[in-house]
Amino acid sequence: FAELVFGWAVMRGDQLASFCTACALGGGEAEVEIGTNPAFRRLGLAEAAGYAFAHTALERGLRPAWTCSTGNAGSERLAQKLGFAEFRKVTGYPITA
Repeated sequence: FAELVFGWAVMRGDQLASFCTACALGGGEAEVEIGTNPAFRRLGLAEAAGYAFAHTALERGLRPAWTCSTGNAGSERLAQKLGFAEFRKVTGYPITA
């Protein structure tokens, strides 16, 4: 994984403002992991990092894949902006102590 993983970062000066990287690779897909420093949200930086990531994935012959929790409206909006479309729901279960 460490040899194949890739991603993009958006820097503001010496601060990491946003990033998009693969958190999993397999089955011809690259699963998106994306985040933005709260100080830099709503500036379109996650979208920029996401576009760069998707382009790189496609260049490598991988299909970008997006998973988010139901009700995570921000993640759902960003996925739609980047061209992702919902095609199925997956049930997950949290571990409780």
